[in-house]
Amino acid sequence: MKNILNTDPRKLPMSNGKTLEQNLLDQATLLKELIQKHLKDYLRSHHPNRYIRSGGLENSVVVENSVRVVGDRLQVLVSFNESANHRSGYGVWSIKDGRGKYDDDDGSFSSGGNVNTALLLNNGYKVTKPVWFADVPNFGYREGAEFVQKAIAEFNRINPMGLILSDSDIIIR
Repeated sequence: MKNILNTDPRKLPMSNGKTLEQNLLDQATLLKELIQKHLKDYLRSHHPNRYIRSGGLENSVVVENSVRVVGDRLQVLVSFNESANHRSGYGVWSIKDGRGKYDDDDGSFSSGGNVNTALLLNNGYKVTKPVWFADVPNFGYREGAEFVQKAIAEFNRINPMGLILSDSDIIIR
């Protein structure tokens, strides 16, 4: 018993021949795949008519490659990488040919003007500033798709380790 208490919990061997860390990373990868699946389902249900998707958003879900010990818990980060970022619509005005132009458009993408599109789609949003697009559906406002929550619910039903993720385990920012 003393040896177990002195062992890094991430390195504990499990009956399937893998360590606890390896099993948790596998489960984090399963959650990533489920988030991607539900995000892709959502994206397929909405077809843009003014741009072509690059695929960056649907491939932006990533898994940290290690398990951290945080207090009495083990933690694996599943998040969206920079491919989920998109230039914000704030500061856009319409020009005569119907395209949009940024007030400060110098061809650059400043970090202050970027937003995490995955989180905006998941949580929904409403532009509150008095801009021309505030009342335009899916541009000035959008209901949340909750693809992360759908993925978590599916994960809780099917993961082979019997893990249950609760709202307190998930941080969406």
